[in-house]
Amino acid sequence: MHHRAGVGATAGNRGDSGASSSGASSSSWCTVGNALVVLVIAAQAAGLAWLVLFRKCPAVPTLPVIQTTCPDADVVFETTTDLDACFATLKTCREQVVNMDLLANLNRDCDRDAEAGDDPEAPDADANAEEEEIDICAASRETLVNYDAVPYGKYDYLVVGAGLTGAVAARLLADSGRRVLVIEKAPRVGGLCYDECDASGVLVHKFGPHVLHTGDRRVIRLLSLFDKWRGATHKELVSVAGVQVPFPPNRNSLNVLFNADFHSDSEADAWLVDQRRQAMDFQKGFSCTAETCQNAEQLLLSTVGLELYDLVYKNYTTKKWGLPPQQLDPSVVKGMPMPKSSTDEAFYSSDEWFQGLPAHGYTHLFEVMLYHPNINVLLNTAYSKIATALNAYTWKHVIVTSPIDEFFAFNYGHLAYRSLTFENHRLDMQFFQKAAVVNYPNDYKFSDIVEMKHTTRQHANTTTIVKETPSIKGPLLYPILTKANLDILAQYKVEAEPLMQVEEHKIVFAGRLGDFAYYSMGEAVLQGIKVFEGLTGEILPD
Repeated sequence: MHHRAGVGATAGNRGDSGASSSGASSSSWCTVGNALVVLVIAAQAAGLAWLVLFRKCPAVPTLPVIQTTCPDADVVFETTTDLDACFATLKTCREQVVNMDLLANLNRDCDRDAEAGDDPEAPDADANAEEEEIDICAASRETLVNYDAVPYGKYDYLVVGAGLTGAVAARLLADSGRRVLVIEKAPRVGGLCYDECDASGVLVHKFGPHVLHTGDRRVIRLLSLFDKWRGATHKELVSVAGVQVPFPPNRNSLNVLFNADFHSDSEADAWLVDQRRQAMDFQKGFSCTAETCQNAEQLLLSTVGLELYDLVYKNYTTKKWGLPPQQLDPSVVKGMPMPKSSTDEAFYSSDEWFQGLPAHGYTHLFEVMLYHPNINVLLNTAYSKIATALNAYTWKHVIVTSPIDEFFAFNYGHLAYRSLTFENHRLDMQFFQKAAVVNYPNDYKFSDIVEMKHTTRQHANTTTIVKETPSIKGPLLYPILTKANLDILAQYKVEAEPLMQVEEHKIVFAGRLGDFAYYSMGEAVLQGIKVFEGLTGEILPD
């Protein structure tokens, strides 16, 4: 029930000594430094649109969990004319997507093509690479980026915050030949995506579970330059009256929660329609959409109906935000998964047909992304600190992905965020629960128990669970979109607007904290792409 994978600029720092095998060293990257610029420009000029990077539609490895019946699963596409067909195949066969290492061999294919002159007949020495088991926490780790050796001097761009939006914008600018200084207030890069291995060797997402889920090809293409990807089917349960059922509620959930006996999708759908009708009667004939609802309660009632709202959604929303739904903007719950009449247990929408995790973890992915001759990174550095060192560092433009109210010294007041406390427990067992996340809307102070081993598929004799408890203190996770906060935000936007419009010394605000908005991981990446395109006029191909 989480708004999964919100991202921002508070972050982490870890590398992998085996990086060269996964594209982390400059010799193994398909694109390093300005090489990407040459490739993209050449591809655009020839109308090839990322031909070398996406020469293959990846095959499906044999996985014991779910048998795929997807046709054309092993088809190889050799031209960009067939690229759309390749993506269409992946999109229409969702079993293939969520059970495969999508684009897992991207870096390997690029290396082989470069060495063999892009000869389609070149032998594939790593034909079994997709079967590779990567133990994320087994290898010793060393930092890829030298954070202590940041040269003074002139930069084209200062990027404030090393979360997804900031890191993506910085990398694209660096690939286009611009010099970029990235500063991060935290002692690490990666924003809320930061992950690390605990003492028992289990990879833990420090700020809640983050599964990349998107249907945008530019997002997939860009992030796949920095690591392989492993397919990940994210599933959640909700605990109601001591019983755990799939969330979002499906037909099986409805049968258990309401002692029903729906045998078909149509029967369950009819019940949901009736529930929405009852909710409309409860609201005296009022019904609305995401665009017309005035608050979160109206949207939830109009979408999930009366009984599910009372049993699950109302209390969970109140616990999560510390406010009743009628006081929250409808956009707060717009991304919350809605009930379905089928027995499908998938958490994310089928439109988000790419769902996965970086093979070596998110922190490693960020370090590879920022490992570039045109990028320097300063940790433990706030904008207020760097702005007073103008004799040492100079820049032409600024991209702010840190809090917009902090940038303006809280002149109009503080924008409020909801946070979480994270309580880790290491257990001597394979698994503690039956899904990556179990939500608790009605019991306990904590809202969720997270067990990422279900998603990372690590092989370990122990497991780590994380109890998440909503709090007003802690990292800035979820913007609280109330009328009072939105009124404050409007004042900051008025002050920011002229700074964004000037030609020289432009200051751009972006990302979750810069915009005071909730973004999924895919949306945060798109924000970084949008910033790059807006500043340079260069367009990434679709």
